[in-house]
Amino acid sequence: MTLVLCILVLLALVPGTAHAYIDPGSGSLLLQSLIALVVGGWLAFRLFASRFWAKIRGKGPEDSADDAPDASDDSSTG
Repeated sequence: MTLVLCILVLLALVPGTAHAYIDPGSGSLLLQSLIALVVGGWLAFRLFASRFWAKIRGKGPEDSADDAPDASDDSSTG
């Protein structure tokens, strides 16, 4: 009997219609969050994939970044 009474009280406290308003800034925030999630996920995937393929190929993390020599290694100037 007390369970039924509690349910009836809770139903009486719940409004029939919710007069809610979502401003345009909320939609913009949701769109920005979605874009950040997609771009961040893509960059995380690329980082994981490049490290994975570097391990498969047997290169260290320092070798997989760039195979071009640095400007400070140029011994032709003299």
